[in-house]
Amino acid sequence: MSLRSSKLRWLAALSTALSLATCYGTLVAIALLGMLGTAIDINKTIWAAAIVGFASIAIAGLGLGFTRHRLPGPILVGGFGAATISYAMYVHYERLTEVVGFLLLSIATIWDWRICSAPASKRHPPKSS
Repeated sequence: MSLRSSKLRWLAALSTALSLATCYGTLVAIALLGMLGTAIDINKTIWAAAIVGFASIAIAGLGLGFTRHRLPGPILVGGFGAATISYAMYVHYERLTEVVGFLLLSIATIWDWRICSAPASKRHPPKSS
């Protein structure tokens, strides 16, 4: 079964979206509930673990893409993005660091998707003699 026809082809994109939604969607939900007069307490450790977990699954999806196209760029950029997100969640939180991590992970996911969607002849440039 090829990655193109596999449901796993969407793993990186779906996991990246879930990581973003877990982070910023939860913030929006908390803000909306606060405006309605309801306060909730989120366990920040579990919240951070979910964000980093989905980012890690996205890297696994990029790894599946790497097995198809053998271009290391997307997985390297995505790995750096996931590491940046992890740093922001567990070591020293800065909103800019977090946003840069999500931006890198998203760029890597889009890059991988475009490479995997391209015809095989366009993925690898012809070797020069």
